[in-house]
Amino acid sequence: MKVQNILIDKMIIFFNADIITLYIKELRLLGKIHAHARHFLFF
Repeated sequence: MKVQNILIDKMIIFFNADIITLYIKELRLLGKIHAHARHFLFF
């Protein structure tokens, strides 16, 4: 049981890390789109 719990904890940590990296990528992408939108609005 203990080994299984450790594995589950590690899986949860990796899963959360995946979500965080995806979230950061999405934020960067949105930032780029926003910058492009501003660029087109001003020029």
